[in-house]
Amino acid sequence: MSKIDRFFERGLAVLFLTVTFSSHLSASGPVQLQACGVFGALESAVSPVCPGKLIGGFRTDGNRCPQAFDALQNLEFDDDLHQRWYTRFCTGRCKGFALLEFCVEDDSGWHDLVDVMSQRVASHERSRVRAELWALGRMIGFEWAKRNHLRKISTDDLRAWYPKFRADSDTWRAIRQLCSSAERKLSS
Repeated sequence: MSKIDRFFERGLAVLFLTVTFSSHLSASGPVQLQACGVFGALESAVSPVCPGKLIGGFRTDGNRCPQAFDALQNLEFDDDLHQRWYTRFCTGRCKGFALLEFCVEDDSGWHDLVDVMSQRVASHERSRVRAELWALGRMIGFEWAKRNHLRKISTDDLRAWYPKFRADSDTWRAIRQLCSSAERKLSS
């Protein structure tokens, strides 16, 4: 057997062991996610006040709505790859991915979507809609970023949901519809 054959044989064995063992990893503790409508988006879009606390939100405004968001706060990932895919979901960037992990960058990270969708509401509602969108993105992104055989929200789901979400001129209705779709997938 040549050196090249032995190299590939060992390389495939290492690849097999990595895939086999890493597929059995799970989160080490409960994940801190909030349900859709954490600030009442499912009931009413009238009040600009954020009546609760958003996990990851900080620097609140006069309506108690967070002005900034730490997408990683209180999340416990299955492994490093789960965290990298979650970050990809949020930013649209493939930072830290190897060539064979097949990440494709684009300009459609969740943070960009939050900016676009929040501009469609009246200025006095923007803080609240941003907080609702951050909570929704955290819930969807954390699930989507899991390994394919573990996740309940797939890339196909995102491809089906996003065009409708972005096209809806009523941001509050779009949030309610996306939230319902995501919750249905998570409860299945």
